[in-house]
Amino acid sequence: MLSARWRETLEVAAAYASAAAFLAFLQFQTPFLPETDGHYHLKTALLYRTHGLFFHGFKWASQSLWRDRFSDTCLLFHAYLIPFTFFPNLAFGGKLATVLMGAACFASFFWILRANGARWPWFWFFLLCSAGPFFLWRLTVPRPQILSVTLLLWCVHFLLNGKRGKLAALSFFYALSYSAAFMPLVFSLIRSVHLWVAEEEIDAATPLAALGGLAAALLVNPYFPNDLLMLFVQNFYVLHMSITGGAEKLSMGGEFYPTDTRRMLLLHLPLAAALFSLSYYGLLTGRKAGRKTAMMMPFAVATVAMTFIWKRFTEYSVPLTLMYCGLRATELLEGFSWASASKRVREAAVIAVVALAFGFGSSTSSVMSDFRGATESPLKGAALFLKSHAEPDEAVFTCDWDDAPELYFYNHEQRYLVFMDPVFMYYRSPEVWRVWNNAANGRLGAGTARTIARTFDARYGVCKERFRALRDVVAADPAVKIVYDDGRAWVFEVPKPPGGPGR
Repeated sequence: MLSARWRETLEVAAAYASAAAFLAFLQFQTPFLPETDGHYHLKTALLYRTHGLFFHGFKWASQSLWRDRFSDTCLLFHAYLIPFTFFPNLAFGGKLATVLMGAACFASFFWILRANGARWPWFWFFLLCSAGPFFLWRLTVPRPQILSVTLLLWCVHFLLNGKRGKLAALSFFYALSYSAAFMPLVFSLIRSVHLWVAEEEIDAATPLAALGGLAAALLVNPYFPNDLLMLFVQNFYVLHMSITGGAEKLSMGGEFYPTDTRRMLLLHLPLAAALFSLSYYGLLTGRKAGRKTAMMMPFAVATVAMTFIWKRFTEYSVPLTLMYCGLRATELLEGFSWASASKRVREAAVIAVVALAFGFGSSTSSVMSDFRGATESPLKGAALFLKSHAEPDEAVFTCDWDDAPELYFYNHEQRYLVFMDPVFMYYRSPEVWRVWNNAANGRLGAGTARTIARTFDARYGVCKERFRALRDVVAADPAVKIVYDDGRAWVFEVPKPPGGPGR
């Protein structure tokens, strides 16, 4: 007979292997990276390996806050990626790294449920695999939220079990792994407020432990004190801009927009059904939630609320809500056994399994479709053209803020304008952002070439095909030449202005 420890180890290993197989099946539907940001993360990890940290700023973002005040908010995630940069095909290495880290996240979910006494952890594990295409997509792209979700699940586990020392250590590593460095502190404050309201217990030590880990990480960060500025910009300024209308003005990433309620419910129908059923059954039985379950509820509610404001929080709200469901179901169905279940209960179970299978198939099919539709970056040809024609460290005008990561992936010889988020350019200089936005969208007319050369010190510009207004402006200017066009992206050359560039 296997001991309880060995049985737990084998089950967790099985969960990891199952998740890895599932995520690999989704990931390798295409050999290409499925989205923009992964190009930045993988190339940065490669350059860390070959050139070291960027202590003198991120020169590739010539008009961004990153140029002079760069701080890597995902330092440990990039460190994790470094071994995978030894693969000759960097995209393959990144996809493999994503599968292994994603499997660790799913296995952590299973392990934590099991460690906290939840019954049927495999059911909840399978439900997590059926938790909607947006959640699965966010867990299958090479971005640091995969590591963030994994660490936050363990943060919740330590909070449920009062492990302050482990929480402090996790808070330290979390702050070096993800831009939202204060999340463990926020969750520890939620826990303390819950204990004060529900049990009249005052717990200041737990938030102080999380704060200590956070403070230590910020201080030892090799980019200190720039990490403090980046913490503010990415967690407060960016979200402020998304709420106040800046998201539309700056054309920020879709993850900063709120989630449509109907779409949210339809995409997460199995999860919503489990939550509603347990809540209804709990009301009927009147059974009070246990200490851990009651503590899980505000964690789940807080992340669900944030998801309705910014859909990027889906990756947190889904597993935390399922953890609550798992703990609550264990309490409500205490003493239940299939052998003594009535016919009606068995029929309901069959219906639930069929619905769950349908949800799994729907989620998987949607993500598979997205991966199969992924193609090699439309900017690859333009990047290689610039690599062979532009001077090293020469600035290149880019029409869109999310062009630079893909250009940088194939060609880090030149400098671009802004990476990852237009807010970084806007925060550094709103006026320069306005000039760039007007130029890229063809609003400067005959003055476009002069502006690009003087304001951005650029001889070449690169755009995807959708920038038709600028294409028309360029075609009408005899001094500007389109020097490359492969039908997906095009490169144009502007003359240098008399007297040289100006900024």
